[in-house]
Order: sequence, then C-alpha cells, then structure tokens
Amino acid sequence: MNQTLESLRASQNPGLTSARARDAADPLLQMRTNFDLPDELIYLDGNSLGAMPVNVPQRLQQAALDGWRTGLIRSWNARNWHELPLTLGDRLAKLMGAAPGEVLIVDSTSINLFKLLSAALELRPDRRTIISEQQNFPSDLHIIQGAIDHFYSDHRLLLGGDDDDSVVELITEDTAVVTLTHISYRTGLIRDMQRITEAAHASGALVIFDLAHSLGAVPVDLNNTGVDFAVGCTYKYLNAGPGGPAYLFIADRHLQGAQNPLTGWQGHADPFSFDTRYVA
Repeated sequence: MNQTLESLRASQNPGLTSARARDAADPLLQMRTNFDLPDELIYLDGNSLGAMPVNVPQRLQQAALDGWRTGLIRSWNARNWHELPLTLGDRLAKLMGAAPGEVLIVDSTSINLFKLLSAALELRPDRRTIISEQQNFPSDLHIIQGAIDHFYSDHRLLLGGDDDDSVVELITEDTAVVTLTHISYRTGLIRDMQRITEAAHASGALVIFDLAHSLGAVPVDLNNTGVDFAVGCTYKYLNAGPGGPAYLFIADRHLQGAQNPLTGWQGHADPFSFDTRYVA
C-alpha cells in the first residue's frame, strides 16, 4: 500500500523506467531549457515549426524599440541592417560546411530555388533536362514546373524515385541541373549528397540541394561534397520562427558567373547612386 502510483506504473512498465534513465543521462538534456516550451509537452514538430528560444521575446523587443523606434533610418547603417543578410549568412555557413561569402539570408525557399535554378540553367545553356524526384517537396516541384512553363519551355523535367540509383540513372550529357531535397519530408530518407553530386559533375551537370529538412538536424558539408547550390528555410530546425527568412548557398566558383534573375535594389552594385540601369 505504500507503493506510489508512479512506482507501480514503473514496475509494470520496465521500458518506461529504462527510457527515463536514458533521458536523465542524455548529454543534451539541458538543451530543453533553451526553449520556451510547456513542461508537460513533448514537442516533435520541429520539422514544421521549430520551438521558440527563450531569448527571442527580449531580442524582438530590442530590435523594435532600439532599432526601429529609436534608431529609425539611422539603423540601416548604425545597426548594419544592410549587411545582415551576409553577416548572418557567414554565421550559418559554419553549420553547412560553407565558406564566408557563400551564404545569404534572404527571401523564401521557393524564391531562392527559382533564382538558383535560373542561374544554373543559364550556366548550362546548351542542355535541356532538369532532374528532380517524385517525392520532392511539392513547392519545389511547383517552382521547377513554373520556370519551365514561363521561361524555359524548351526544357523537360525528369523525376527519379526514392532511391539514389533511380536519380543517377537519369543523368546524361543533356542534364543541366539535378535538384533534390536532401532529406525526404515524408520518409526521412537521406540522399547521398556526395554520390549524386559526383555523378552530376561527371556529366557536366550542376546540383541544387534543398536543406530545409536537414540543416540543423543532421550534419551537412556542402564544400567537401562539391555541391554547387543549396537553399533552405530557417523556421524549422533552425528555430527562427514563423516568417523567418530563408537562405541560399552559392559555391565560390560560381559567384562570378551565376546571374540573379531578380535584379532588385539590394542586388545593385551601388544602390544609393539611384542609377536607373542595373549594375551587378
């Protein structure tokens, strides 16, 4: 009768006791305190929206009150707002095996994919085939198909299956770009990034990887695997919150040749010259 309900449950479920013991010994146990989560909640939806770090409300208030309300237009320079896409990109680069200057925090994953797909196709003007996968994230396929429908009507899209072999087998001398999701959002399949990149390069094709479901969850090493381009979001495993900007990666060897199809203000070589001609 002195046995508590909790101990009774544990005695009837040795698996629960073992799980709790492993939890208590987990070196990452204290990481939970970095996030503002209800005590009773086990949150496994970081693939859709990452949990909020505990310091976010204070940082948001600081940005709004000090940067916007008090600093006003001065904050573009005083707080280096103009350079934040590159500054933060350099910080994120360390997580994906990229070098300073190769990563930009900007726009959405879809917009970034369109920009990089267009740039890659222009770098391979004599090729007419784009390769992706049947289980790619739908919006990636929407962007690819939209690019073909509106701008590259003489190109075709071929789709591989879940296994890497079915993708590699599609690569030919006519392949311009292979664009895949690193980790499948449905199955958790991790693509062999190095194998696919080497196969594409052997035929002269370029590679784009979507890291939305991998960066922050598994190791990524873009430069050591030779990847040409990559995109991804920050609101999943990077915990940037709803509306957090996406990122893009361009390998250093392509920085001079890759052309941005969206020639806007921030991409101009000297935006404050107010030159009506676009100069990259």
